[in-house]
Order: sequence, then C-alpha cells, then structure tokens
Amino acid sequence: MKTTVKIIISYTVILTILIGIGFSRNFSDAYAMNQQYIEGENLALNKDYATNSGVLPSLAFDNKEYSSWKSFSRENIYLQVDLGEVKEFDTVILKERGLNIQKFKLQVSNDGIDWQDIYIQDKIEYHRLCTFVPVKGQYVRLSIEKSDRLPAIKEFEIYNVGKIEKKDDFRVTAYASLGHIYDALMEEGITQEEANSLMHTEYYDTVTDVFFIFDIYWDEDGNIHYREGEDKFTNMLKKFKVMIGERDVNLFVTILNPHDNEKVMKSITDNRDVLIDNMIAFANKHGLDGIDLDWEFPFSQKEYDAYNSFLQELKARMVQEIKPDVQLSLALATWALRYTPETIEIIDQIQVMGYDILDQDGQHASFYGGAVQPIQYLLDQGFAKEQLNLGFPFYGTYIEGRMEQYLYKGLEEEQFNYWDNTYEMENVGEVYFNSPAMLKDKTAYALYNELGGVMIFSLYCDTPYENAFSLTRSLAEVLEERMD
Repeated sequence: MKTTVKIIISYTVILTILIGIGFSRNFSDAYAMNQQYIEGENLALNKDYATNSGVLPSLAFDNKEYSSWKSFSRENIYLQVDLGEVKEFDTVILKERGLNIQKFKLQVSNDGIDWQDIYIQDKIEYHRLCTFVPVKGQYVRLSIEKSDRLPAIKEFEIYNVGKIEKKDDFRVTAYASLGHIYDALMEEGITQEEANSLMHTEYYDTVTDVFFIFDIYWDEDGNIHYREGEDKFTNMLKKFKVMIGERDVNLFVTILNPHDNEKVMKSITDNRDVLIDNMIAFANKHGLDGIDLDWEFPFSQKEYDAYNSFLQELKARMVQEIKPDVQLSLALATWALRYTPETIEIIDQIQVMGYDILDQDGQHASFYGGAVQPIQYLLDQGFAKEQLNLGFPFYGTYIEGRMEQYLYKGLEEEQFNYWDNTYEMENVGEVYFNSPAMLKDKTAYALYNELGGVMIFSLYCDTPYENAFSLTRSLAEVLEERMD
C-alpha cells in the first residue's frame, strides 16, 4: 500500500513538473505580451524560493517563457523569494499561466515571520504590473487567496525602478462633458469663482489636453450643430478659458457624427467639402488646438476607404487653414481596424478606448484586457507608441454583462477604497470600476512603455479632487511618484 502511494505521489510530482515546463507552448509570445519594458535588475533572479503548495517554486523566477510553478491548491497559497538581504523596491511584474487567480496580495518581511501587506488586487492574468511606493524587505511573498482553478505563475519579477526621466510631452487627455452645468453657467450673475468650482479647477493642474464631448455634432449634409445652443457653448468656453488661466492646456472639441453609417457616408463623400469647411470654420471660431472624431464604427471596407480618404483631406486642410501644429485625434476601440499607413501617419493622437472590453469574468477594463492587449493590438496595426493615449474608464459597468455605466463619484462615501475594483451597488449588483491602485498601474505601464500618454473618460464621473480617492488626483500622484 505504501509503495503504491509513493508511486502515485511520484507520478503526480513528475506530471506537475512537465505541465509547469510545457503547459503553454501553444501560447505565442505576442499573445502572452512578454515584452520587456522596465530597465534595471530583476532582484528576484537566482535567489532562494519557497512555497506552501506545489513543487519547484524556482520555475516562477527563472525568466523563461515556457516554464511555471503550479500550485496543488486554489486558496491560501504563497510563493516567496529571499532576496538575500534587505533591499528597496517599488515594482513587481507577475505573469500567470491562465486566467484563474481572483484575489492576491504582495507582502514584505525582514525576518520571514512578520509580514506587511504592500499591494492588494484581484486578477493577475497573462501580464500584470504592480506598482507601489518604495518599500524595503528581505523576503517578498505573493499570497494567492482565491483562484478559480489551480493557479500557475510563469514569472514573478521584482524591480526598484525609482523615478524615470520626466517626460514633458506625456499627455493626460480628458473628455469633459459640461452639458450638466450649462444652465448653471448661464445663470445671471454667476461669478467666475462659482464657475471654477463647478468645473473643478484642480483637475486641470494634471490634464494637458481637454476634449469637450456630447455637445457638438454634424449631420449628413455636412452642417455643424450645437446641441444646447451656440450661446451656451460659447459662454461655457469663455468661462473655461478664464478658469484655465496660464495653465498649458490644449483645447479640443469632439465633433460627433450622425450615428447612422449611411448618413456618415453621405457626409464624408457627397458633402465632404462642406463638412470640412464647417469643421475648420468651427475650430477657428472657437480657437481650438485640435479636432477629435469618434465614429463607432465603420464596418465595411467601403466605409473604411471613404473614411481614410476623408481623414487625409481633413488633416491636410486643417494644417493649412487652422495652424501648422493643429492636431487631429481619433477615439478608437481595438477590433477590426482598417486604417491605411497613409492615414495612420497623419493622426496625431489616438484615444485608446481601454474599456467596455468584457473579459472572461464580465469585467470591462482589467489590466490585461484594458491595457496590455489594446496597446499591443494598435502597435501591431502600425501606430507608433507616441500616438497612443491609454484610456481609463472613470465609470463602472455591471459585471453580469449589461453595459450600463455607473459614475465613480456615485459610490457611497464609505465604499471608496484604494484597492477595490468591484463594488456592490444597491438595486444593481456587482459593478466593476478601476480603483486608484489600478489607475496608477496603468499609468505606470504607459510611462514605462513610452506611450504618448493616458486618457480619461470622463472627468464628469470623478469625485472632487480633494477626495483622497479621486482618480484624477491618483493620476497626479503617480506622475509625481514615477517621474523625476
């Protein structure tokens, strides 16, 4: 009997090792997003490792694509490294083989006995960047509290990145819908100070490019319309410009299309000259630094051919008739794009919609699905890193698949938490947001990958800046923490 048990155990161990080494050879490097974007020494290489489940924990630290440590259980597991001495670090990269882990944390200790939590999140998936203020310790532990299936960790990397060189051209673009305060701004006798409070002046110490949306649209004949009236729009812009003052903030307007592909096609083909004339006149009248377009979405090749041609002509005329450094921006989701190299070249900014992308858990903006995958997709399409602004949702969606949007500022005051992405909302159920911690990780990912910037959708959803859990405030903090 004992011999039989030993054989079974030996077989299980051998099988686990084989699975750990070769489980995902069918996963391509591109799919696993194994790019190296952090400079510096991986402090976890060639150290002593330990685990309370599974065998060969060293497979999670060997910097090899096709090996991994696999646990024998799904809950309350740890994987740890002894750095040899107390060291300072501020960044961890985790790579899971599969999509199973649902709750984990990182801990640090000087003696391997008393542990301090330094990072808490939900999923790891194929690639997860974890950032935090610098900490010191000799032992670093990944604690997996919950996993759908037996978890496997492909890589556990530890870095002390410190501050990178300041990127003066790193953009923080933000969509802002001020329609909700039009009436207030138009009230007789409203002071500029009151207007500043309504528009949350502090946001614009961080935002570099603001995009007004939901108010201006064109029709199939190429005419530009003001949804709330031209007087209200003009008055809002006037108060906004006074509020901005000496801040270096670029001003864009998103000119919305008719939301009917047949009408869009008529406007950009039969009435193209009229539409471009009116767009340029609108930009000049209001002193804009650029125009943003958001067609969701061209479907056929014929529609893409027409849109490519239209965009190239629009940009050529913008440069000639507005100003040489005027910018053309597109908001893009990440599927079935058919932009030509000629069109890609003339676009100045791409607002990457890293949200409304439901993953295997019904969450719409996880780190991997809302940052790593969309950025890689657009790079594969031929866009340059400096064109891309990684977009963050300042709203949540219901996890079971309905795409209603719930404002981040709509959470109860006692619900806000630095780490939590999921909240239970009354009469709704579980709603998935991006926490301040998630936002900081995604911003660091954009910085380290030398992207053009990040994008907020939308400022209206955020709490006031003075709230410790304001997402815009978190953005400002991570830029201060990560750039010299």
